[in-house]
Amino acid sequence: MFFILIFFVPYLFFLYPTVSVGDSGELITAAYTLGIPHPPGYPLWTILGKIFTLLIPFGNIAYRVNLMSAFFGALTCVILYLIVSSKQLAVSKENQTPPSLTHLLTYSLSALALAFSKTFWSQSIISEVYTLNAFFVVLIIYLLLTTRYLQLAIFVYGLSLANHYIMFLFGPIFAFYLIWKNPKVFNLKTILTLLIFFLPGLFLYLYLPIRSSVNPPIDWGNPENLKNFTAHIGRFQYRGLELAAKVGFATKLLFIRNFFSQLVQNFGLFVVLSVFGLVSLIKKDIKFALLTVFIFLANTVGLIILLNFKFTPQDIDAFTPYYIPAWIMMATWTGYEIGRLAKFKYILALFFLVLGFHLFLQLRTNHNRYNFTAYDYPVNVLKTVARNGVLYLHDEVDETIFTLSYLKNVVNKRQDVTIIDSYNNIFLSKNVPEKSKIYYSAVNTAKVKKSLHPVRSGTSCYDTSNGVYLNGLLWTERKKSDKLIWDFYVKRDLLKKYEYREQEVIARYSYFYGKFLIDSGDKKDGIFALKKSLKVGPELIWLHNNVGDILRQRKDFSGAFGTLSHTILLDSTYSPAYYNMGLLYLAKEDWGGAEKAIDYFKKAYQYDKMDLDSLIQLSKIYQRKGYENFVGGKIDDAITEYKKAIEYTPSSADIYYNVGVIYSQSQNNKEAKEYFQKYIQLKPGGPNAETIKKWLASN
Repeated sequence: MFFILIFFVPYLFFLYPTVSVGDSGELITAAYTLGIPHPPGYPLWTILGKIFTLLIPFGNIAYRVNLMSAFFGALTCVILYLIVSSKQLAVSKENQTPPSLTHLLTYSLSALALAFSKTFWSQSIISEVYTLNAFFVVLIIYLLLTTRYLQLAIFVYGLSLANHYIMFLFGPIFAFYLIWKNPKVFNLKTILTLLIFFLPGLFLYLYLPIRSSVNPPIDWGNPENLKNFTAHIGRFQYRGLELAAKVGFATKLLFIRNFFSQLVQNFGLFVVLSVFGLVSLIKKDIKFALLTVFIFLANTVGLIILLNFKFTPQDIDAFTPYYIPAWIMMATWTGYEIGRLAKFKYILALFFLVLGFHLFLQLRTNHNRYNFTAYDYPVNVLKTVARNGVLYLHDEVDETIFTLSYLKNVVNKRQDVTIIDSYNNIFLSKNVPEKSKIYYSAVNTAKVKKSLHPVRSGTSCYDTSNGVYLNGLLWTERKKSDKLIWDFYVKRDLLKKYEYREQEVIARYSYFYGKFLIDSGDKKDGIFALKKSLKVGPELIWLHNNVGDILRQRKDFSGAFGTLSHTILLDSTYSPAYYNMGLLYLAKEDWGGAEKAIDYFKKAYQYDKMDLDSLIQLSKIYQRKGYENFVGGKIDDAITEYKKAIEYTPSSADIYYNVGVIYSQSQNNKEAKEYFQKYIQLKPGGPNAETIKKWLASN
């Protein structure tokens, strides 16, 4: 209990006071309502989360579930201490040297190094699944150190699979270690016995169809039938993200490089100790050493090879907590080396000094006791919506959808507001009365304008001819904006660098306020606010793209170029940035003009095959070049350019007309006839149709 408090009390002090960014809002809602969170459903975590909301008699619901992460984070560190101390005590027994208090304190350093590593600490103070997963990793390893608890170890492993799919990676490693350590267990009778202990954990997945059948407030994937159930636990929805062959070897190398960067961020000077510790461990206990090495490699290189994430800030952020089992192995090696060096004078004081410096470096990032960023934003969004209004979340991020789910389904805020999610995962589609006032949450008006989602029965989400207009943090169909709404927003700033997901929330205030000022005629202050948003959200791809395009429209070409270039640096496959860069080069002929623009429009289409706007721009460029050649008397070149334009917009009748005219003036009636007929086919009632028909009749 004493050791649990050593780790739990600091987590308690730095714990988020309410909902946080990321999956927190969704997971808390699922736990509180016994609903179904995102694939694979996390049934064990959800049930345990519900238990914590019932057992803990104080704090809001989010705080109670946050405490669960702190609890399992602390337990993980305690069990890691037991693992390291057990290995060191075995060495002491072998050397016939009884362990002293100094030795026992030294062994705790490895657990403290893990406890206050950047990633593990961050996951121990929010509602997430990763500390429970870490707890299972260390518990299984501890139980496997002796064959006395073999059945229990297998049972725990089965349970762990009901929490996070990453545990599947470690199953073969645990089996290999077990058989290598005790070959006698590899027989049919033992395997069948262990299977009996293994299966109960998997039966927890029956929670998904059982709870889905009663339609809880959050019912992701509706897994109440076999098809949906299989798709949910198999994470079929994420196959395009995780398993699609869409990234190359170079991207994998970038992730490996980033891993080493995170390694230093998490362990600092302890990295050196961990290397020496691994070498010492290999000399003393090769079997246990290889167990830790294989877990480390599976959790790093193995995951990087298996999962095909793009190398963007968003994907890096999603990948980061996956490495926690690897950090546990690092801490184990560190503890082994520290224990070996404990015999030297003053070594304990030196290592605790290093730990103190390590803690100081991580403190600013993980001091979230007063962090209300994720809570304040959805509250402000709901303040913007009129009574009985409709809020349509168009291609929104987790930080908006999940936190609104928490407010609506747990805190019961603004029950008069109908919320619809374009992904149809959290807030399901429903028909809305014709007179309802609709608000749109999106970071790009183009996304809203092109939406065809049926919000109102029998209509699209709005009349595109009228457009949408900014009103605070949202868009509405009314042109008039409520200028006072900004005075009612609550935004509690933090004295720290915002993490990626926090940037997604906090940067929106200055971004939308800047757009509001520009629309109100205050262009100078508006641009200043937009540039401020870039400082708050330096890793946000959409933000740099949008601000870069606004700067282009305001003819700040140098500013636009720098901002759009940074967008492409953040994500080299982000199609809108290439499109806007193409528009920029069209506006700056002296920078390379059309030829540069062509390259960017082609890349925009390469990375988004649905981007018809880039094809239209390419067609316009080649049409203009065709016209310029025609006027200059270069007939063959003109025809060549016009034909290139047709390749990009083959349904554009006017291009066929222009080519037909050029051929007819060149006395090439056969070719002219072909292009004129194509014009009639595409545009039979067009302004040139009658003239063409007369020409065709006489030729």
